[in-house]
Amino acid sequence: MADLRSELNGIYKRHGKLTASVVHDEVADPGHPLHNRYEWNDAVGAYQYRLIQIAEDIRSVRVEYKTPTGETETTRQWWSVREQAGREGYAPIDEIAANPVSLEMQLRELNREVAHLKRKYGHLEGFAQAMHAATA
Repeated sequence: MADLRSELNGIYKRHGKLTASVVHDEVADPGHPLHNRYEWNDAVGAYQYRLIQIAEDIRSVRVEYKTPTGETETTRQWWSVREQAGREGYAPIDEIAANPVSLEMQLRELNREVAHLKRKYGHLEGFAQAMHAATA
């Protein structure tokens, strides 16, 4: 299988940019090394894309609530409940908040996401300083 990093670097160098549409157009050729990484059956791909659009719509719905200090805030109405309490999909935030087990699971998910963001972006300051020192 093709080395993804090398292939993407090559596409970037050839086009001077890297976008999903640029990659799509290049890897659409059945002979391209990355071609088989993607779904090319339009019926299957269209269905998968609609699922992505629907999930984005579900996550876009907001509800207002009052904080303990009386301020009005908003949050998503529907939250992912990855196989919580025998269900999967999305549940309304008021149901999650009313159930101590579901609420604890959501808070654990929050902590996992915060840790993920720290791992994902925590190195950038040091990387930028190293790059600056190398070019100075």
